[in-house]
Amino acid sequence: MKKQVTYHTIQCKVCGTEAEKPTTVTGYLCAECVIDLWDPADIPKSKKPTGYPPGWKFMKQFVHENGKVYIKGEEHPDLFNTLPPTPIKVKVKDTRSKAQRDSDKQDVLVEINKLLKEVKKETRTTYRRKLEIQIKKLQKQI
Repeated sequence: MKKQVTYHTIQCKVCGTEAEKPTTVTGYLCAECVIDLWDPADIPKSKKPTGYPPGWKFMKQFVHENGKVYIKGEEHPDLFNTLPPTPIKVKVKDTRSKAQRDSDKQDVLVEINKLLKEVKKETRTTYRRKLEIQIKKLQKQI
């Protein structure tokens, strides 16, 4: 059995245009008023490059290529052009294919499994710790 919905006329809160809505609706805002209220400036735009590396504000000392010196994110104009520019480390992108990465990961997991079996068999704590250190190093590669 289908529930019967009753309708009533309701006015827009802003412009007052009337529309037929179910009786459960208590407030109404027409589409035109929503568009008028919506401000496209609220949408964040893509970030523009600043010329500074990521995290430069958190460095103890950062010297820009133009000679400006920043200590903990604050500029020190008295040290302008007194220090060499800070070298920027560029991240090396992994150029391996997905199949190569998966096979390397599988090899590491097999090695970890072998070491875990050896840890269970080992009774000497010093050798067990050495094996656990090797396992941690391999887990970082995953």
